[in-house]
Amino acid sequence: MTIENTPALKEQLNQWQNHLNTYGPRLTANDTHIASINWLKDEIQKLDYQVTSDIHYLNFWEANDYHLRTVDQELPLSSYFPYSGLTPDTGVTAPLVFADTTVSQDVSGKIPIFILDVIAEGVVPFNSEQIMHPMNISGIAIKALETAKAKGAVGGLFIWKNLSPELAGKEILPFQNEFMDIPAVWTNEDQIPALQALADAATPVTLTLTGNYVEHKATESFFVKIPGTDASNNESLLLTTHTDGPNAVEENGPVALLTVLKYLKDSQTTFPQTLIVAFVSGHFQQRQMGPNDAKATGRWLDQFPELWDGKDHHLKAKFALTLEHLGCLHLYDDENHHFVKTTNVQEDYVYVHTDDTIKQILTDKLQAFDGKDDISFVDPTHVAYFGEGMPIFKRGIPNMATITMPEWLFLEPLPFTQPNMDLMSEQIDTAIAILEAVSQA
Repeated sequence: MTIENTPALKEQLNQWQNHLNTYGPRLTANDTHIASINWLKDEIQKLDYQVTSDIHYLNFWEANDYHLRTVDQELPLSSYFPYSGLTPDTGVTAPLVFADTTVSQDVSGKIPIFILDVIAEGVVPFNSEQIMHPMNISGIAIKALETAKAKGAVGGLFIWKNLSPELAGKEILPFQNEFMDIPAVWTNEDQIPALQALADAATPVTLTLTGNYVEHKATESFFVKIPGTDASNNESLLLTTHTDGPNAVEENGPVALLTVLKYLKDSQTTFPQTLIVAFVSGHFQQRQMGPNDAKATGRWLDQFPELWDGKDHHLKAKFALTLEHLGCLHLYDDENHHFVKTTNVQEDYVYVHTDDTIKQILTDKLQAFDGKDDISFVDPTHVAYFGEGMPIFKRGIPNMATITMPEWLFLEPLPFTQPNMDLMSEQIDTAIAILEAVSQA
C-alpha cells in the first residue's frame, strides 16, 4: 500500500493541503497559526490518536499596515521587516539618507536607506555549489538596522537589488531577529531614483508601520506517541516538522505527517520502536527558542528528553526523520533577474548523519526515488545545516532531513507558491518506506 496507489488516501492528502492553503501566512503565534494548529489536532484526534500538547511562550509581533508617504505621494513598498518595530498611527516623519550597511553616515533623526544586492551579498557557497537566496542577506539586514538604531535612526528602508518583482514582493524576511523596536520596511530597486531625489532634497517622508506587540504570548507544539509492538524495545523513531510558515509549501510538513498517521492507521503498519510524531512551533521566531543550536525543534527536544536521550529509563532515539517544504517546483530568477516558472523539480537537499548500515538503507530508498525527485545528499558536518533537522543533529541523534530551498520560499501566498501534489505524495511514500526499513535494521 502506498499513498500514490491508494486513491482515497491521496485524495485525503489533497484535501488537507487545500485546507492548509486557506489559512494564509501562519507566522508563529498569529491567529491563523493558532487556527491551523487547532485544525491539525482535530484531524489527528479524528484518527484516534492522542495528542500531547506543549504550550510555550514568546514575545509576539505582527504588522497590520505599512506605508511610506510624502505630503503628496505614496511610495510603493514590497513588505514589512518582521519584528522590526511599530509606529503610532500617524507614523514617524524624517528625511531619508542613503547609507551603507555599516552605517558610516549620519543617520540620527533620519530614515536610512539600505540597498541589499542579492547577487553581491546573497550568493553563498553550499554543498559544492553557489546558491542565491533572498534569505542569505538576513544577517546583513539585521545588523544594519541594529546599528542604525544605535546611531539614532528613527526607522529603516531596505531595497531589494537584482531581484525580480515576483521575488521582491511580500517577502517575510528576515525571521532570525527578535523585536528590535525600530520600524523598517522593504521596497524594490525601481524606487531608487524617486528615493534618491527625496533624499537629495531632504524632503521629509512619513513611515507608518502599525500592528501589535504582545509579550509572553502562548504558542503550541504537540506530538503523537505510538507505542512500539516490542515491549522490550526501548528505542524511539522520531518524525518531525514545524507548523509555522508564510505559504502553502513553507510549511506543509504538518500535512505530510498527518498523512503518514492516516497511512499507519489505514494500513495497520506498526513498528517495534515507539514512534514519536512531532509538530513544533517557533521556526519563525528562532532566536526566542533558545541558543543557536535550539531552533523550534531543539527547544522541544530539550523539553521532552524522555522521548530520545536514553538516560535512566528514557527512550533512546534510533533515528529521526525531518520533513519540510514538500512538492516544490523550480521557479527562479534567471541571470537577467527575470522570474522563470518551470515544471522541473526543485533540488531536494537531503542531510544524512547516521551509521553506515542506516546510511545504506537511506541511499537505497532515495536512489529508487531519485528519478522523480532531484536529490542532493548533504553531509551536515561540512556545510550549514538549514532547517529543523539541525538541532536533532546537534544532539547526536542519527538523522535524515529533507529540505528544499526555492528562492520563493518566504513569500506570502501567491498562485505559484503551491506544491505539486504528485511529487508531494511520492515524497511522503518515500518517507514511510524509510521509516519501515530503518525500524527493521
